[in-house]
Amino acid sequence: MRRLIGTALAVLAPAAFMAAPGVGAVAVPSGDTCVANGTGTAYTVVVTVPANGMEQGGFAIGAPGGVTVTNFTVSGNAGGSAVTQNLPANTSAGWFGTTSAVPGSSITMTVTTSAPVSGSFTLVPANSTHTAYFDPLTCAVSAGTPAPSNKFTVQRPFTYAAGNGALHSLVTVPGPGRVIFNHRTIAASGTPRPLIYGGKLSVTKAGKVALTLRPTPAGRKQLAKAGLIRLDLSVEFSPKDGKPANKVMTLTLKR
Repeated sequence: MRRLIGTALAVLAPAAFMAAPGVGAVAVPSGDTCVANGTGTAYTVVVTVPANGMEQGGFAIGAPGGVTVTNFTVSGNAGGSAVTQNLPANTSAGWFGTTSAVPGSSITMTVTTSAPVSGSFTLVPANSTHTAYFDPLTCAVSAGTPAPSNKFTVQRPFTYAAGNGALHSLVTVPGPGRVIFNHRTIAASGTPRPLIYGGKLSVTKAGKVALTLRPTPAGRKQLAKAGLIRLDLSVEFSPKDGKPANKVMTLTLKR
């Protein structure tokens, strides 16, 4: 099965743009169906050419409300050309492939816009010879699920509790997830002894969670001798169903 060949509008040199002179419109529906998914200025558009549909060699796309398409990539092998002139009404970017999408195929497009899109994209397929556009399609936008925030903060300084010999702070998290902390050590010769015990905390909601650092025997010995310990503390927050974030802090912990 032949597939559309993709190219990104934003990276093509001006000499590579196709003006598409003389391309007209035909009052013929392509039979295609399309869906769009995304948020902000990044979207994915999937077009399905029916088994009894017509071979297609390109597409033009646009968004409502003065929003322009700034980058338009059609998946597949390298090749094809961006189209910037003689575009159908309500479109702002186009693309012609060197091979065509055949009936029964599915084409995925990556679209970047100048602003968030409200409602739907207008997509207009072109015939295999790039001489005519078919009837426009409406590709309704279904908002994608935004990734959970992984931004967190660790309160400083840590406070020392003489009663249990532990050091305390607060971690502020944006939602449910897990906090992992440990003494970050880099072995130069041999394995250095961690000065505090690592640990994990489960978080059920946004807010502040208590972070308690308990010195190891090596840490207690150093605290007793010098009154302080210096270490690099690694703190990681993993939001539920999201991407972890990590911070490494150089701390001087005093009793």
